[in-house]
Amino acid sequence: MAFKRSYLRLELKLASLLAALVLLLSLAAWVLGQVNNGARAGDSSELERLDSDASSQDGPALISAGVSSAMERQADGGLWLSGDTAEAFAHLRWIAGRRARGALEATPAGRVSINAKALARGLGLSAGNDSLNRKRVASFVASDEGLLLLAQAIAGPHRYLLHIGATAPTLGGQVNVHDALNLDNRYDSRINPRRRTGQKLNSERPPEGFDVVIAINPAVGWFNINSKKLMPAAQVVFHELAEAHARLALGLDYLPSGDGPGAHQVALDRETILERQRAGQYVIKPVGANLVLASSDDWTRLMAWLRDPKKNESPMLY
Repeated sequence: MAFKRSYLRLELKLASLLAALVLLLSLAAWVLGQVNNGARAGDSSELERLDSDASSQDGPALISAGVSSAMERQADGGLWLSGDTAEAFAHLRWIAGRRARGALEATPAGRVSINAKALARGLGLSAGNDSLNRKRVASFVASDEGLLLLAQAIAGPHRYLLHIGATAPTLGGQVNVHDALNLDNRYDSRINPRRRTGQKLNSERPPEGFDVVIAINPAVGWFNINSKKLMPAAQVVFHELAEAHARLALGLDYLPSGDGPGAHQVALDRETILERQRAGQYVIKPVGANLVLASSDDWTRLMAWLRDPKKNESPMLY
């Protein structure tokens, strides 16, 4: 079957569960039920897991018996921050969007969760446990690509590490981050065939205890040649997180395979959805190449080219 670019119509290669949110109100918790018919094809309609940190603070959770086994399998999954955690958290708030950014929380250990009370307040919902409010929240999560991606990472079975810094932890120790790194333990057709043993090096794998590490150098900028605008670093984080989710949860290679998409293309499709959903906000449409600005020379060449493209070489040549 021919690949359809829209992520809304993407058929999952592996069965993946939609990571919905737990709504905790008063001493009892809301548990999201069925996501409305507008949710992504291939996503589950039930809540898969409860964030343990949130439940310990807000009281006992009422968990559907139909999802208890799925929750048990995903107990160790989630999203953690390291390095410059303040900047990493700011990027996640951008991804969550204006109405949900106040719902994000992080523990001193760096584990990220979603505060359901704050999310409900951000949506203008009154306290209560009625099914209408649950459906409204579920519909909102499913209709916002940024919040949906965070929910999938936070409540999924895999362990994501978002690191901000000039160096990043790997299984082989600290490595330099030129711009962005996205390292997991899965086979990668760009890397594995080039290694003598057919296996990634330890420096190409995430640190012990994580399924993927996404590292961003905070001193680097990204300039989109098509729009002639700087890309928000948080949008780069969104892309890398979407790519990691496609590799871990959907089992995709980075590059396309047959008629199926690659993880990179899925991430681009999700960026396109995000840009469309947040019209009027500063989100760059992911079209054309992005120039990495990692040095003062990179910036100098870019500014010269912008002033007079006819007299100066394109910075993409370097």
